Amino acid sequence: MKLYKLTLSGILIEMFSVVFAVLLALGVNEWRSSRSNEELGKAAYQKITREIKNNHKKISGIIENHNNILADIDSVIARLRQNRTDITFGQIMFETPSSTAWEAAKLTTAVNYLDYNKVEKITGVYSSQRIYSNVSDRVFQELVFFVPDKDPVKMIDQMRKQKVYLLNLISIEKQLVEEYDNFLKS
Repeated sequence: MKLYKLTLSGILIEMFSVVFAVLLALGVNEWRSSRSNEELGKAAYQKITREIKNNHKKISGIIENHNNILADIDSVIARLRQNRTDITFGQIMFETPSSTAWEAAKLTTAVNYLDYNKVEKITGVYSSQRIYSNVSDRVFQELVFFVPDKDPVKMIDQMRKQKVYLLNLISIEKQLVEEYDNFLKS
């Protein structure tokens, strides 16, 4: 049996080699993890941007529909003043903008790997969306479930109220579209 004589310098070199290998492995692992998190943040941002573009298109179409309904309401009021009974008008659209990509980014902590300024802008967009959704729900209740009165004078008053609700909703929709535009420009 052969015995090896270990010197202090040999032990130090061996110890340094092991420590270096461990530190190198930890560094590579940290780099790989950091790169993976960066990719997760980029993917989440792309999905959020795509969702905001789709919501922009959706709300822009709804604004057009609501403007058409305003014209229809004016026409109905004119017919009611003439004591006519044909008071039909187009179908009003209501649709909630999506927030799935944003919620998923928050739940998967992908939002932690986004630039702070981007997160701040995204949060502003989705906060405006939430306000719009709340107002839209209230207006939906008022406009869709209203029962016309038999008296033309009362009916005209009801139609004017519906017009005010719709004008307020359109104002909020335009603000939301402006918020989308500001986000998509940056």
